[in-house]
Amino acid sequence: MQELDIRIHEEERNRRRVPSVDVVEATTLDDVLAVLRRQFVPLAACAVLGVVLGLVHHVTSPKQYYTAATVLVDERPTQLPEEMNASSPFVRNDTSLLNEIQVLRSLELATAVVEQTDLHNNDLFWSPPSSLARTIISTGTDTLKSLAGLGEDAAPSATTDTDDQESARILAAASKLQRDIGIERIGLSFSIEISYVGHDPALAALLVNTYADAYLADHLSANLEKTQRTAEWMRNRLADLQQRSEAVSREAANLRESDPTQVQTLRELAQQLVHEARADEHPLLGVCLGHQLIGRELGLPLLRKTRPPRAEQGFTVFFTGFSGSGKSTVANALMVKLMEMGGRPVTLLDGDIVRKNLSSELGFSKEHRDLNIRRIGYVASEITKNGGIAICAPIAPYATTRRAVREDIEQFGAFVEVHVATSIEECERRDRKGLYKLARAGKIKEFTGISDPYDRPENPDLRLETESVPVDNCAHQVILKLESLGLIKA
Repeated sequence: MQELDIRIHEEERNRRRVPSVDVVEATTLDDVLAVLRRQFVPLAACAVLGVVLGLVHHVTSPKQYYTAATVLVDERPTQLPEEMNASSPFVRNDTSLLNEIQVLRSLELATAVVEQTDLHNNDLFWSPPSSLARTIISTGTDTLKSLAGLGEDAAPSATTDTDDQESARILAAASKLQRDIGIERIGLSFSIEISYVGHDPALAALLVNTYADAYLADHLSANLEKTQRTAEWMRNRLADLQQRSEAVSREAANLRESDPTQVQTLRELAQQLVHEARADEHPLLGVCLGHQLIGRELGLPLLRKTRPPRAEQGFTVFFTGFSGSGKSTVANALMVKLMEMGGRPVTLLDGDIVRKNLSSELGFSKEHRDLNIRRIGYVASEITKNGGIAICAPIAPYATTRRAVREDIEQFGAFVEVHVATSIEECERRDRKGLYKLARAGKIKEFTGISDPYDRPENPDLRLETESVPVDNCAHQVILKLESLGLIKA
């Protein structure tokens, strides 16, 4: 009886169960088409609305402008004592390039750009124009947030310190700029492109150029710091070697008095000091120890300074010419060629960059012009003294100042004066910055070639004609001149 009851319940469950094949058969193509026919109006309305919004967004979108600046990356100086090693040449590699990209992407550099351009007070940067469709969507979103009580936080109270508000606004602008700016390596080269996309072409160009200037100024500061560290290391090392030389001299003198026959011991003392000096010899140091025969006796180790070969010494290439003559363009091309050769660090001291970062408080009177050129000369002399290559590209209109700078630099290395002899008519025709037009209109006073004199170099080391000669050929002429002077190897 129980078995019969179980069998009856099992048959009832089987009759109630809906076969899975029925569900599959119910979902046919006809059913799908039927559903689409019933939903045709909503689907068509959504499609039309999407197309209309897309067209409105496209038509009402403001124009955007892409601007870019390119910088050539040199290796940032390392820390002592690693840099004091003759077996470590000045080379560029992918690691140094990635380090420089991180510098360009840093918040500190973005903050410097914001402060220089006053970007935190620029309404166009904070609230760029947008399309009508985006404006409608943003307005609707803000309205819904306000109705739901999710609006923005209340503005800071008026009692907040003004300096704190300014600092916070600068930091916020720097963070936004850090996100918006583009920093990318160009192929496999050692060049980096700084790009920005904005609605105002003037603002976009200002940002990328200021970014490049700020990076170059940071690199110049790093080179100056390296020069100071190198000079300090050289002074300390020279003092240490002098003390060691005196100690060995006393020991050798005592040995000669007690036992003059110990020639081998005297020789070992001399070689010991020579070995210590050579253990950390550096191209910038140029110091070695030796010994020589004086009469019949072995000479004591003498500390002497020696100059490296001329092709390894530091030197300065000093461009001079009118504004717009092509000094900076040729100087940049020359810097690329010299950096590709390697062997010595190369620093470009462009007139506009030095004016902005080292002489921003100076005007354009004769006294201020002279002071600016003397500052450039001093930095170049430090670079030359420590075995580097300085490329200077100021206007430098006065012959007496150029002569004084030459005398300062030639104490430490060669000085090569290059006159970029572009005529004032051609410079005025180019007038990329619009300065000549303003000078002719009297809006710029003391403008070289218009309202202020320019002393044409009488006997420059090289005179370049840029009006009919390509930039690369001009830079190659400088290279050939440097080779003829023995400053670089042919």
